[in-house]
Amino acid sequence: MTQTMKNKTFAPPVDKSAVERDVDDSGPTATQQKEDAGTAQDVVKKEYPGRIVRNRHTGRKMHLIGTYYTFYGRLEGVYSDAYDDLIRRLAWRVTHDMQNVIIIDGWTGSGKSAMALNICLDLSRKLKVGFDLSKDYIYDMSDLWKKLDDEHANPINLLDEGTVTIASNTAQERQSKQFTTLLDTMRSRHWTTIICTPGFKRVNAVVRKNHADFKIRCASKTHPLIKGYGRGFFECRRVRRLEFEDPNDDPTWTMMYAGVFKDYPPMLRDEYLAIKSSRQDVLTKRFITEAKYNDAKQNKEYEKYLNQNDDKGLW
Repeated sequence: MTQTMKNKTFAPPVDKSAVERDVDDSGPTATQQKEDAGTAQDVVKKEYPGRIVRNRHTGRKMHLIGTYYTFYGRLEGVYSDAYDDLIRRLAWRVTHDMQNVIIIDGWTGSGKSAMALNICLDLSRKLKVGFDLSKDYIYDMSDLWKKLDDEHANPINLLDEGTVTIASNTAQERQSKQFTTLLDTMRSRHWTTIICTPGFKRVNAVVRKNHADFKIRCASKTHPLIKGYGRGFFECRRVRRLEFEDPNDDPTWTMMYAGVFKDYPPMLRDEYLAIKSSRQDVLTKRFITEAKYNDAKQNKEYEKYLNQNDDKGLW
């Protein structure tokens, strides 16, 4: 979307009215239309910076603070009230017997964990349920098993290192299959599960295609669009699954909006870093133990092989 003239590169002028004019051809599903209408009635009067425009994706009037071009060259708006709208939307789905599976991806340091922690805290307040980081922080399957055994467990889960539990490679295939099965169980409980990962495609394909409801991309905390507005910049899309779509195909992800989010909640930052460090230490020790066991097993089998061939007079 840039033009070059006399070795100078510049972006074309931004037409903010295009954010209101443009039409999303895909359109929301029937359930998403109910979601849009239901959350519109729950708007709390609050002063937001920006100019009021109509978001073409949700049909909602929102506060525009800037525009940007997506990776695909499409002009989109950045809204100061997008984050609050997302929280209302997630809460509405829970109260209407739906599950929330949110995948947050982005580069290291882009603010994935800060975004996820804020969602956990604000959603728990909206639903009037507790959020205990020591119990609701899921690092691997052992943490999730403990929570599932608790009948009074909070309905919010944070998988801060999603690739540890539900990676798309074969190294953690057993854990990945277990988690995929559990998602079907958690759907009846109307739980909200937030998965942080460096890359969307690094998450198990079954989770991406059949379970994920929202995809959030976090951008750099130094993004020029967020100066004076928040900690990070995010782009939110929701899934659009067709009635007779092949479940093996990748679903369509439609744009909702882009917005800004806050830094780590002060009350959770130190606790979060301590818990994450302790979980990483446990996992590291487990990997070392498994590696030593595998090495010992291979050495034992190799010695057995040598002894068998020695008896045959091959050495």
